[in-house]
Amino acid sequence: NLCLMKKQTACNTIIIVLGALQDEPFDDVLDYTHPVMPTDTELIDFIKFCKKQGLQVFLKPVVECRNGACRADIDFMDNDKFCNEQWLRWMENYRKFIMQYAAIAEKTECEMFFIGSCLLKLVQHTEAWRSLIAEVRSCYHGQLTYEADIYNEENVEFWDDVDIIASDGSYSVYYLEQEIERLSQLAKVHNKPLMITSCGCMSTRGAATSPNSWKMDGEQSLEEQVLYYEKLFSICRQKQRLEGIGLWCWNNRRQSEHTAKKDKRYFIYGKPACQVIHGEWSKVK
Repeated sequence: NLCLMKKQTACNTIIIVLGALQDEPFDDVLDYTHPVMPTDTELIDFIKFCKKQGLQVFLKPVVECRNGACRADIDFMDNDKFCNEQWLRWMENYRKFIMQYAAIAEKTECEMFFIGSCLLKLVQHTEAWRSLIAEVRSCYHGQLTYEADIYNEENVEFWDDVDIIASDGSYSVYYLEQEIERLSQLAKVHNKPLMITSCGCMSTRGAATSPNSWKMDGEQSLEEQVLYYEKLFSICRQKQRLEGIGLWCWNNRRQSEHTAKKDKRYFIYGKPACQVIHGEWSKVK
């Protein structure tokens, strides 16, 4: 799968997403030993395999909710009252989660490590994040970033403590140009490089206007996905501070190329969008 992905997309990097689970947004217990998570040994072996294929590796631990809520909803407000003790328990559990994988990122020489992703309602706790960043830097010596939620990149007040400004980047094609220009200006203010780290488009008619709407339903359209990526690349290649684009997502585990072409989700494997991506990335030196 990995070799095929590299061949068909001309990618030079893989972003490995590691999902801890909590039952609901208000829960403070994080489970990162559930069956879907790789063991440390499996993860280390996979990172080594990626490296042998000539790929950079970015490690991205994230938190998801079992009840289907978005991680942006994770919060510790109850009837407009902040539950400090529960927040502190969550942050301590989150710190342990992050430090475990920061140690693996260091051991395997991952090029980048994410200290968090799209925790919209928790990003305001700036000093807690700065403390976590400092602790991660004590054991991991690669580049650090945080992946901000769309339209909320300016609300992150610890950009100066990380190495790269990263945004989920799932903006409508109608607003892509103005939003990426806004992000470029934010990166300029902080004198940091910029990355779009998790954008993509479903193969569904209308999806390019709401690429972050996971539950969109409609007629399948492979062309919709093609047009989205063509627009994305056309805009991004003009931005000097933009150093990379992470796309969601590759998948061929359960699909043949024939069945992939019937898929309406974000997967790019076996679809015309893959050719667009290869055509763009094969030009990158």
